[in-house]
Amino acid sequence: MLAGGVIATLIGLYARVLPLWLQDLWGDPNYSHVFIVPIISGFVLWQRRRELAAVLIRGSWRGLPLLLAGVSALILGDVGDETFLMRTSLIVILVGLVLFNFGPGMFRVIAFPLLFFLFMVPMPGIFFYAITARLQTLAAESGASALDLLGVPILLDGNIMHLRGITLGVTEACSGIRSLMTLVAPGVA
Repeated sequence: MLAGGVIATLIGLYARVLPLWLQDLWGDPNYSHVFIVPIISGFVLWQRRRELAAVLIRGSWRGLPLLLAGVSALILGDVGDETFLMRTSLIVILVGLVLFNFGPGMFRVIAFPLLFFLFMVPMPGIFFYAITARLQTLAAESGASALDLLGVPILLDGNIMHLRGITLGVTEACSGIRSLMTLVAPGVA
């Protein structure tokens, strides 16, 4: 009965957030890896099923501050139209619920599968584009250095490589950010 009420409350709180979140994940090729996250988390939980059954359930008041922080983050994210804050607030609330209802023993067992869901939260655009720009510059400099070592005359102007008779631009797609993001989640798993 209590679990149903909690689930209904979470659905009510995130009714506007979840559809847009899933739409963003589905439509952005940079986050195509996120659909394996629930599978990996579920597999880890299944592997730990005996540990879960053996855990003494002792709720802790330590979950209450996390619940309040998660709800506050959801409200601030909604007011400020900050999707990253609203999306991460769900994970904070879930951690708080686990601690409050089941205790630290249960949280220790499910910490990895629960926190692994952070890979489903797209990073804020300001960080994404800052990382992408640095990776683009690194790719351009590496390419220019390699061509220079091979004796090919090249002029590097930011992310633009000027060769004799051709100009090459290192675009966002050449930064490697997709590969990096796609490989980090399974690498952590």
